[in-house]
Amino acid sequence: MTDIVGSIVKLLVEGNYEAAKEPLRVADVAFEFEAVLQGPQPQKTMVLVAQVGTAEIRELWRRVKALTLTLERSESSCPLSLVVVATEPSPDEISRLRQLCRVLIVPNDIEQDALRDELAILLPLPLIERRDLGESRSTALRERLEEKLAVLRSDESISELVTDLMASAEKGKSNVERSFLDHVRRQSTLSEDTR
Repeated sequence: MTDIVGSIVKLLVEGNYEAAKEPLRVADVAFEFEAVLQGPQPQKTMVLVAQVGTAEIRELWRRVKALTLTLERSESSCPLSLVVVATEPSPDEISRLRQLCRVLIVPNDIEQDALRDELAILLPLPLIERRDLGESRSTALRERLEEKLAVLRSDESISELVTDLMASAEKGKSNVERSFLDHVRRQSTLSEDTR
């Protein structure tokens, strides 16, 4: 296993994939790839990793085609992804591979940080735990709105509108609409009085 393939496997294992036994066996047929991973739960996606030269892409297509046919005949419904490690593969050959499964292209000389970006579609999203937020969403939203609207508060009529809308927002959408309409009516009455 080359360094780049090892790095790909390491990142996917950290993303809750499991390395499958090699060679991959489906319906008593063996399939050779640099690495095969399954997961994460519950979908059990199968990820194949293949490092190939330009001339080997056609052979890779044959292996993947044979695997997809075998999976289909065995009535497997697991999604299939292929990570191709190659330097400037032919767009036509990659297009043919994409007719069989999802394909990600990773250059042979990719940096570690860029590798995570290339594999991001296969990795779970990092979720922020509620307890890590430290404050309620409405408080955080109010603070962000206050920062964004500080400039508007210098205008007295807009400041009044912002204050009314913020107070109404805690009571629901209809209260915000009512508060906005009341403000518009007051402003139109004021402008009529000044004429």
